[in-house]
Amino acid sequence: MLLVEDDEVDILSVKRSFQELAIESALKVARSGEEALAFLRDPGNPRPSLILLDIKMPGMDGREFLAELRRDPTLRPAPVVVLTTSRDEADVTRMYDLGIAAYLVKPTAAQEFTEMMRNLMRFWSMSEKPPPPAAQ
Repeated sequence: MLLVEDDEVDILSVKRSFQELAIESALKVARSGEEALAFLRDPGNPRPSLILLDIKMPGMDGREFLAELRRDPTLRPAPVVVLTTSRDEADVTRMYDLGIAAYLVKPTAAQEFTEMMRNLMRFWSMSEKPPPPAAQ
């Protein structure tokens, strides 16, 4: 799993939730869209089963990252769930237009955040994953 998030508190919230829920998935953190793309394009790195993406980041924000991800044929199938504080309807529409799997608004209470992660991981464990990209 790849978390694309610049806020240290939010990174710690995801890590704490994963630990509390005993989620065994390896979590890689990229603190910017550029860093996430570099990770994903490095053939030595494992392909994440899911990308958790914040949209409000300095530099390349989540929308720009997702647009670039969808332009790359080898990365296009990567499943992305937006995890953000933005309730802006325009943000929701833009992100779904770019092919996200879900748009989740981060709750402020730690227990609610953990419950949201529990539900996401439960759902994601039942979902069919996209096939690996064909060798080029």
